[in-house]
Amino acid sequence: MISRRPLRQAGARCRTGSRPQAGLILTAIAIGAVLLGCFFGVQVQADTYSVQAEHEYVENATLMDMKRILRREAMAEIAAKEASTVLPQTLSEQRRKALEQFIKPEVDKYILSFSELGFERKEEVCTLRLQAEVNVPALKDFLKRWGTYYTSERPMYYSLISPPLSQSEEKTLRRLEALSGLERMYTGYPLMTLEQLGDQEAERRFWKGTLKTVERSWSAVDSELTTVWVDVWSKFFALPKIQSQTFETLELSIEGWTSVTAIEAFHRQLTRWSLLVDQATLKRVDMELGQSTGHWQVRTTDEENFRERLQEYLQQRGLDFSFRAGHGSDASVNATRRAP
Repeated sequence: MISRRPLRQAGARCRTGSRPQAGLILTAIAIGAVLLGCFFGVQVQADTYSVQAEHEYVENATLMDMKRILRREAMAEIAAKEASTVLPQTLSEQRRKALEQFIKPEVDKYILSFSELGFERKEEVCTLRLQAEVNVPALKDFLKRWGTYYTSERPMYYSLISPPLSQSEEKTLRRLEALSGLERMYTGYPLMTLEQLGDQEAERRFWKGTLKTVERSWSAVDSELTTVWVDVWSKFFALPKIQSQTFETLELSIEGWTSVTAIEAFHRQLTRWSLLVDQATLKRVDMELGQSTGHWQVRTTDEENFRERLQEYLQQRGLDFSFRAGHGSDASVNATRRAP
């Protein structure tokens, strides 16, 4: 786990002028130094879960082999549990199983640490109890890359052109669709075209996938259909117009902070509201003697509930806050509040 380093105090110089006692104002360069000292040591957001995984004993496998199998299954289950807390809508059982299947080969990327709480074998069944910390930002990136983050509430539709598929290939494709939240329609965009490269007798065949929208096109080639799928669809889900259907970007200002430490604490709190806040970036701090104003850019999945959570947090702190839409030249103030 990344450890948090002690906060270092940044120096500042008073501005000269006709009112030297009016307040201590930091220049943009000094502010940057303060922010680096405050926030580079912040821990990666992590949530901890405990699960129990069971698996039938595999013939000729050692106990260490069984532990490795169970450990990966337990970690995949833990990742799926965390997904249910960061997604706008809980996944169906079908989609949850698809998530566990496709995250399992690389699940180590999404686990910060783990500890085994117990292992036993009873006849033909092995059981492992495991506790693990999930790297929440990394898991979110996985869910976004696959499209799950943008389709948890409702599916998206696409068209498919493909050669005849075997039963196994069709099953894999259905699971890919389930995880990405995509349902087939007869015509229209986006359009996915699949091709199999290499003749039937070839020892190794490749998949080529091409995804088209009205304006864009992406292609990928790989021996694994799964790799081709996530390669092209991740580019589609990264389009701003797709993300804008899920996120609202707000420019948040909070006035009245008495210390940099308090601003740091609030910034950490923002990152913990993972269901409401996808991303929070501290843009700058305007510091004066006895009072400071912090300015954040926040990407939220639910503006109304975020506003309520913000009001609740600031209620007893006597702080002014306001926010406005973060995109477009017509951005206007949506709310201004003084917490009672």
